[in-house]
This record gives sequence, C-alpha cells and structure tokens, in this order.
Amino acid sequence: MKLFFKPAFCVSTIAGLLFLSTSFIQFLAYTNPFHHFSKDEYYLLKIGFPFTYYQQFWVGGNSFPNTNWFVYSLIADGLFFNLVTALIFSLYYRFKRA
Repeated sequence: MKLFFKPAFCVSTIAGLLFLSTSFIQFLAYTNPFHHFSKDEYYLLKIGFPFTYYQQFWVGGNSFPNTNWFVYSLIADGLFFNLVTALIFSLYYRFKRA
C-alpha cells in the first residue's frame, strides 16, 4: 500500500494541475480585451479539452449570459488527464529502470 500511495498521489496532483492549467489557458483565449463583438457575431465560451464541459452564451434580448455544465464531460476530462499522466509516469519509470 505504501508503494502505491506515493506514485498515485503524484499522478493525481500533476493531472489536476494539468487539467486546471489547460482549462485556464482555454479561458484566456476567449478574454481578448481588444475584440468587440459586432451585431453579426455571437458570444460563445467553451471550456474543456478534449471534451467541452462548460459553455457560456448569450441569448438575444438577455442582459446576462446563459451557462451549460456537462458533468459527464467534466468527469471524462478528469479521467483523460489522469490516464495520460499515469501512462507518462509508467513509461518514464519503465525506461528509467532499463
């Protein structure tokens, strides 16, 4: 149990940091202060890689944005980052021992 805890904690921590940083970078791409939307353009914010788990959009006539959360996509994104990080760790330790 002790041998499993340390690598699992490292994988989970790094996967969480990668997930949060990827989501923040996607959010920053939509916050361009020099872009003003014309009447023909619509505002749409999508966050999530590889699956979109959050959407924000404007419906005509509203003064506030509408939001959508996709919980299954959020869980799938978390699992994706955990699996990719665990794969990288296992490959690293396998080639480190060889």
